[in-house]
Amino acid sequence: MIYLYLLDVRNLVGPAVYTVSSSYMVPRLAAMFGTNAYETPVGFKHVAAKMVETEAIIGGEESGGFGYKMHLLDRDGLASGVFVLDFIISRGRAMSEAIAEVQRLVGPSVFSRVDIPLEKGLRTRTRAALADLVALRAGELPHGVFTRSIALEHGEGIKCYIEDGSWLLIRLSGTEGLLRIYAEARSKEGVAGLIDAGHDMLDIRRSS
Repeated sequence: MIYLYLLDVRNLVGPAVYTVSSSYMVPRLAAMFGTNAYETPVGFKHVAAKMVETEAIIGGEESGGFGYKMHLLDRDGLASGVFVLDFIISRGRAMSEAIAEVQRLVGPSVFSRVDIPLEKGLRTRTRAALADLVALRAGELPHGVFTRSIALEHGEGIKCYIEDGSWLLIRLSGTEGLLRIYAEARSKEGVAGLIDAGHDMLDIRRSS
């Protein structure tokens, strides 16, 4: 929504930077305005470096931190809040309607994340299972729906893509004893199926 505000209200057409765990709505919106979006590893240090390299107007990550070329190349909640308010005022709509506008422009998008606590032994086994997945080509991955996949840095996980822009991300947290499974798809059913696929690919089921 903030990216659309910068592009369409402020007329600041330029690239965006987003992390592997962030919405694919970002590159779809960039393409609509004839510009580019660049994907980086998790961590704002990667986002900021890519913003400098590409002269991006916005960079952000799934946790909600956004930085701006015209202000700070760091997570700036005050600027983000002001931009959101100005976007709502400029459109004369409620927040929910502004979000719906973005989805109408770039297509429906549903996102989910599941955090799985890992005891020491399970973390070791999970890292080994992730390494086995990373070694596979996309067509060899379980469930057979992925058109390509990429390994994350330091062997911490894998991201698998589907042709329609849906994706599944499985990664070990770099700061906590957690395995995180993320998914984005065009429907709630699509997301649920991808989250289940993530559990199945590592043979890890919800404790609940």
